[in-house]
Parts: sequence; structure tokens; C-alpha cells
Amino acid sequence: MVERKLLITDDQVGIRSLLEEVFRGAGYKVYTAAGGREALKIIRDQAIDIVLLDMKMIGIGGLETLKLIKGARPKTRVVIMSAYEEISVLKQAERLGAECYISKPFDLEKLKEIIRKVLAVPHP
Repeated sequence: MVERKLLITDDQVGIRSLLEEVFRGAGYKVYTAAGGREALKIIRDQAIDIVLLDMKMIGIGGLETLKLIKGARPKTRVVIMSAYEEISVLKQAERLGAECYISKPFDLEKLKEIIRKVLAVPHP
């Protein structure tokens, strides 16, 4: 089986560390970024399969980061994470190419299942 590359982008170090440990243990090659600029550098250097992207970050926000990710690598899948359920923002993220949304705090097993399902569907 091919090792999938996952990028965790969140400005909270605790969340990044926890998710990194969980997904490394699940067999993913994991990259982490504290914000949008760092995520974009990784996206440009690596063929990332899927990004877990926080919406509320310092610096470049989640929507702008999503737009730039999709501009640089249109086939990269993006799952939005947020503690704030702003319907208009989530709809905009969907229009920009986000696969789905999971609210914080989340169940780790549910998150792993979402990632598996998103990656199992061929990209159009």
C-alpha cells in the first residue's frame, strides 16, 4: 500500500501534535504547519494527498489558505476543521473545493474514518 501524505495545518501546537501522533500511528506520512504560509511552502514542495485545515488561524486565514492550496495543487483534498460553525464560511469553503467539515472538538476515530473515506473516492 502507498503511504499517503497528510498535512495538518493548525495554529494550536497541541492539536498539531496530537493529530500528528494519531495519523503517524495510522500509517500516514505526516507534515505539520502552524499557519497558511508554512502550509503553502509544504504544498509546493510535496505532493500532499490531503490537508486538515483549521479555519481560524493567525496570519492567512483558512479560506485564503484553501484558495491558495487549490490554486497550487488542485487535486489535493482538504478537510476543514473549526470550532466555529459559520454556515456562510463553510459554504464558501465547499465552493472553493473543501471535501467536508468536522467541528472541534472532534472524535479522533471519526476523523480517521472521514480521512479514509475522502481518500477512497477518486478525485474528479
